[in-house]
Amino acid sequence: MYNLVVKAGTRLSLYTCLLAGTGAAADAGDLAAMMDRPVSSSTDLELVVSGHIAPKCEIEWDPATVDLELSTPRGLKDYPVQVDCNQILDVELSSLHGGFRLQTNRASLPDVPGFTGFIPYHVIFSVNIPDATPVHSNSHSMQSSPQIGSVGVVPHQTTGNLRLSWDQDAIPFGGRYGDVIEIRASGRGR
Repeated sequence: MYNLVVKAGTRLSLYTCLLAGTGAAADAGDLAAMMDRPVSSSTDLELVVSGHIAPKCEIEWDPATVDLELSTPRGLKDYPVQVDCNQILDVELSSLHGGFRLQTNRASLPDVPGFTGFIPYHVIFSVNIPDATPVHSNSHSMQSSPQIGSVGVVPHQTTGNLRLSWDQDAIPFGGRYGDVIEIRASGRGR
């Protein structure tokens, strides 16, 4: 949107008027009436210009499906991510199952002391910018309700990391485990 403010004393030599935001130009009679008419005795002309830059916050990583080695009760895995924002980055972390769950057709797993079909984990999302604050949560909390945090900086065209760690006393049953972790990025203007 552009606003033209004509102060006292300015002589108009050409004037185009946009009618009520429709973009239609004033007719020739209106223009002729406004031409060469002094406004008053000053010579100031002020042009007020405003614009808009669309907010952007994106997190990308490849591949979207990753495999973990869960054969030991304790582990750690880092996944590099690409981050591009033009506002302070806020993230929302959620988990479908609240941990790595054994994928089975059984309604329930046998109760065997010392073994488990469920592995809870901890997640840390960080960006590689000085003074950035990592956002972290545990998988159980992420299932109950999305965990929201802010890195506190504007991560413009940089990298980051998603770290998953687990520490389980029980031995996992053999089989395939899985969870769906959703990370939503949003920008917070200043």
